[in-house]
Parts: sequence; C-alpha cells; structure tokens
Amino acid sequence: MEIKQVILKILSSNTEIGEKIHNIKEDESLLDYGMDSLQMMRTVVEIEKALDFKFCDEDLLTANFTSIGSILASVKSVLSDTENN
Repeated sequence: MEIKQVILKILSSNTEIGEKIHNIKEDESLLDYGMDSLQMMRTVVEIEKALDFKFCDEDLLTANFTSIGSILASVKSVLSDTENN
C-alpha cells in the first residue's frame, strides 16, 4: 500500500474526520475538520506502527501533523533519513 493511502486509512479510522478524509485537499488544515491533539498523537502512533519506524522527538511538532501534506512530508523525510543511515 502506498504511504499516502496508509496515512489516509489511519486518519479515517483514528479521527473524527472519518471517510471525509478522502475529500480534503493535502494542504487543508485537519484542525478545521475537528482533529484535536489527542487524535493527532494517536495518528502518529498508528503511523509508526503501520510503517515500522519511530519519529524522533524533534519531528513531533504540531506543524508536521496538521494537514495530509505535512504528515506525508514528515513520514517521507523520516523514512528517507532511515534509509540513508
């Protein structure tokens, strides 16, 4: 499964957004759709489990998890760093 699809599936099942996630543009704020900090952290944990990696503390900034695009960029960055080490 493609990384973006994994993220969308996790967001759909771990936030109040649900299936509406598929209609949200990548740059739109998920906070505007009701995502709160608890749902954000639950999403982070589920992404780590699904893709078998850990975000480092420096990556756990709210700004990195407020839109589909920012989450995708953060995940790809961490996975790229992991592959290069």
